[in-house]
Amino acid sequence: SDEKLEVFKKSSDEQINAIRSEIKGYQDANKQQLNVSLGVLVTAAVAILVSVILSMNN
Repeated sequence: SDEKLEVFKKSSDEQINAIRSEIKGYQDANKQQLNVSLGVLVTAAVAILVSVILSMNN
């Protein structure tokens, strides 16, 4: 029965690790997505700012 327990513990550890790495991968993907979104937002904000300044100068 000790052997069964060891096998059970080992397999649940493996599952936990698999889930952990999945979560980490998901978080990394989210970070990249966030960076892309932030980049787009910043670019848009700069473009708006520039066009406002240009129209004020005219």
